[in-house]
Amino acid sequence: MESGHWEEVRRIYGEGLETGLATFESELPEWVHWDQEHLPFARLVAESEANGIWTLQAGIFPENLASVSLHVRAGFREVGRRERIARLRGIWRDVLLLERRSERVGTDEGEAVGGGEGHLLTACD
Repeated sequence: MESGHWEEVRRIYGEGLETGLATFESELPEWVHWDQEHLPFARLVAESEANGIWTLQAGIFPENLASVSLHVRAGFREVGRRERIARLRGIWRDVLLLERRSERVGTDEGEAVGGGEGHLLTACD
């Protein structure tokens, strides 16, 4: 994602904030803050693999079925549920832990960029 995409993404992010189902954040971030908090090469699965990331993790509210479905279509699978991880609007919330393992990076057949074993990237809202 690039800065030119931000206004539309920010609008959608704002809709998620209003529902209380998308993130623990309580305010819409500005582009600069969001950009600094997210690795530039890990915004797409293909880019993460090109940069040696072998495992991606995501934390998603169980009620956010659209996000869970999107992640599953991108190759993520549910590996756990963190119960009562934090409170949002006074209510204790669970978070599903989803994970995607690369089939190219960090495998016997594939090698991470730079000859390493690959890296783990965790992203939660």
